[in-house]
Amino acid sequence: MAILVLAKEVDAWENDISILDEEALHTMVSASNHVPVLSDIEPANNQPLLYVPLPKRGIDRGDDSSLLPKKDVSLHYEQDYADNSHMDVNHKMKYPTILLEDIASITKVDCTADSVTVTFNDTTVFAKAQSIWDSKRDKIIILVTNNVGKCNAIHERAFFLATHVDFNPSTLVATATSTRAGLETIADFTEISFGHVPAAAPGTVVKRAIHIPVSDTIRSTRSLPRDTVIYEGPHLMTYVDHASFSSQVTFSGSFKYSWRSGGLRELYFNIAANFDANLDLRTIVDADFQTSFSYNLPPLYYGLRIPGVLELRPTVQYSIGADISASGANRLSTNFQLSHRGASIHIDLLASKKTTISGGTPNFSGRTEKEEEADVSFNAKTGVSCSASAKLFGRTIDFSGGTTATSTFNSILESTRSISAEFKGRKKTGEICESRSDRKPSFALDIKAFTSRHQRSVVKVFEMSGPSPDHCY
Repeated sequence: MAILVLAKEVDAWENDISILDEEALHTMVSASNHVPVLSDIEPANNQPLLYVPLPKRGIDRGDDSSLLPKKDVSLHYEQDYADNSHMDVNHKMKYPTILLEDIASITKVDCTADSVTVTFNDTTVFAKAQSIWDSKRDKIIILVTNNVGKCNAIHERAFFLATHVDFNPSTLVATATSTRAGLETIADFTEISFGHVPAAAPGTVVKRAIHIPVSDTIRSTRSLPRDTVIYEGPHLMTYVDHASFSSQVTFSGSFKYSWRSGGLRELYFNIAANFDANLDLRTIVDADFQTSFSYNLPPLYYGLRIPGVLELRPTVQYSIGADISASGANRLSTNFQLSHRGASIHIDLLASKKTTISGGTPNFSGRTEKEEEADVSFNAKTGVSCSASAKLFGRTIDFSGGTTATSTFNSILESTRSISAEFKGRKKTGEICESRSDRKPSFALDIKAFTSRHQRSVVKVFEMSGPSPDHCY
């Protein structure tokens, strides 16, 4: 079967943003894209995934290099009780910085309003620390703590600006005269990567490759009860005989923030998705009528949190819709099945021209039948929308992005003569239908990537012709 792939850009969203009602199913006469604002949503029946500060795996905490203050530091976070999922937060600091948790010989860290006290258990390491840190005397260094107590809140690291360090060899205690500081005063740049996309050192280019660990994949399923009314108009009503959806969605991405200018330098999401849908719809028309509608299932919210650093809220939502036109009373039935694997979307929230969609070939099957002689056009649609919004360092960012994939099964059924109501279709007598309904159905997949900053979509459309119908209508 030949597949025609078209790619184009459009300058604006086709529809305005609307606020979704997460408590109820609802139908809209016109469809819309929705990018949830972080402060407006709450997870549904789940808790945010918590990432806690831990030493990076594989480092040698006994290596003397951990004693050396560095301006480029990488802070590691892992999902609680998970083996694979992690995030890295890279900082380019204004001052040389020491990550105390990376030094194995430090046994205790205590903090007051004006000091940080560090206790060692190894005289050799203590002497090396004194030699190295004394070389920074009269120069500012940053101490990063990661322990519960007065130093930092639970699941958070704290930064202390130290102006002087005293060493007591008899107790192996180093006391730094210091004050707690925020990143806005001690850092130049911060970069965050998540979903196993490796963070490059600050100032280097991040490779835009999607890595998909199983633990980072959001799996969801939804279905509707039989006889659910998804549209009711003056002369038309559409019911669900069967509607089921399933998806596997993986989010990854990177943030890069400049503390100097107070703005984002880089912000992108990668979304990898598989999607399946199976629809059986029943429509009753009692007069000449046409309409378009979209029915949205309640969105599914998921949370991801690094306390004090990042909150990310991915959202997944399914929808059903149709464009229907009938020249008179009729009863219609439509079956539509879709399976789409391996779609990859890169969404750049700061540079929309860098947004790309690639991969994935959809598999369709479908059939529409009618009982009366009226001409009918019935375009059944199903869709999935995946989006994410973020809060960075406790500040709500007005940057959200996502993708909406809409699949359409297009059917045009024509008739010039009366057909008995008990027939849903008649076999062809030859290559040509006796009535004028020998039309091929068609399938289309429309994928849009959207952002809140740039009202611009990158669209990729897959078009394929279905088989010639073996029935006349």
